[in-house]
Amino acid sequence: MTNLTPENVLVLLFGALLLIWSLIWKALALYKSAHKGDVKWFVVLFLVQTLGILDIIYFYYLSKEKEISYEKDQI
Repeated sequence: MTNLTPENVLVLLFGALLLIWSLIWKALALYKSAHKGDVKWFVVLFLVQTLGILDIIYFYYLSKEKEISYEKDQI
């Protein structure tokens, strides 16, 4: 049986934190892509593991709603 040294515990803790970080961003990006109907992005985000980097890029930059300007109708 392997002894758990403080270094091993730190590595396990760091790995767990990276996993949690990645899962949070993946969930947010998948939710937003599904909500917007971006099927291609949903599949890419679901299949590609990037420690949240691709998910963050999609969430903040690629999924922004296009602004629609409404002008008063002229009668």
